[in-house]
Amino acid sequence: MKQKNEAKKGLTSSDVVLNGNHSEQVLNFNNQEVSTLILKNISVVDGNSTKNGGGVYSNQNIELYNCNISNNIVTSWNIGGGGFYSAKQTTVINSTISNNSAEYNYGGGFYSSGITTVINSNIFNNKGYGGGGFSSSRATTITNSTISNNSAVSYYSGGGFSCTGGTTTVTNSIISNNSSNGYGGGFNVKGLTITNSIISNNSSTNYGGGFFSFGRTIVANNIFLSNNAKENGDSFYSGFYSPSTYVSNNNFIDNNGSIYAKGVFVNNIFDSNIADITLDGDSKIYNNYIDYTKIEDNEKNVVKKKNLQPASVGDVYLGSDHKTLASNSPVIDKGLNPSSATYKKIIGDDEVYNILLKLLKTDMKGNKRVHNGTIDMGAVEFGSSK
Repeated sequence: MKQKNEAKKGLTSSDVVLNGNHSEQVLNFNNQEVSTLILKNISVVDGNSTKNGGGVYSNQNIELYNCNISNNIVTSWNIGGGGFYSAKQTTVINSTISNNSAEYNYGGGFYSSGITTVINSNIFNNKGYGGGGFSSSRATTITNSTISNNSAVSYYSGGGFSCTGGTTTVTNSIISNNSSNGYGGGFNVKGLTITNSIISNNSSTNYGGGFFSFGRTIVANNIFLSNNAKENGDSFYSGFYSPSTYVSNNNFIDNNGSIYAKGVFVNNIFDSNIADITLDGDSKIYNNYIDYTKIEDNEKNVVKKKNLQPASVGDVYLGSDHKTLASNSPVIDKGLNPSSATYKKIIGDDEVYNILLKLLKTDMKGNKRVHNGTIDMGAVEFGSSK
């Protein structure tokens, strides 16, 4: 028995265009025998549906390759997936998901009920009740992709995307200019590992301008830049929010507000933020470039040790890309080596330590991290060639 079904192929997504003319769902795949709907090199545009999936509905897995899913909409309450709806697993590769809408339910760009994988794709200008760019209810992996200018209107929303089940892994991606009318301007997830990514200019009206994570969060080699979270003029943790956090070798620059977390912070750069960290539990602030006056510890057991305290804003000497260190930066060769016994002890969790040890073998640009036994603070090593 065949296990997969393929739609008509074209050379590019502009060669085959399936158009709903703003009046009907474009493609409905309701099949009990075939396990996967595969779309390659096609465009699905201008779909309009009162059922799940403005452009495409599948009761099975969906795989997209080199596709364009744009300008589709669902218009009824409790109906999701503006661009498409997958009742099972979803794979999106080398595709564009844009200008879709699901204002009355989750998944502006798309909704996935299963494990979700997004690779080398661009998800932008989508709008949803929750999960503006997309929404997934299982583990999600995002690699080499850009998620930008999406919006979500619900309280537990996730402007760029929302993942309500399993751990989300984000690598080498850009999450920017997304907005949420609640938690998680950039995104809202259950648990997270994020590395080598840029989280910038996202906004929310409640906790987590950059992102909101309900579970264990590992953050390494990233740039957090100019994220914003405000309600009635008060700042609500613009960097991100997470109750269990391990944060190493990141740059937090010009964010309107702080990180709200319980956990471990080591080898990070904090510069020009309104506030840096608000701690809700026992935590360790070890070997960062940080101003102690911008840490709020809520009378918990907080270890602050061997941090570099800037004399004034801007003394870290970062380039205009907010990554590159100038030759006179005080953080060069001042990081704590991830392979050291001290670093391992500070992390305090063997599983997390082994993840970080692997992630920190290279910097954000993919260059070797440790030179002559030393490592720099922040996301990028001085003299990185890439």
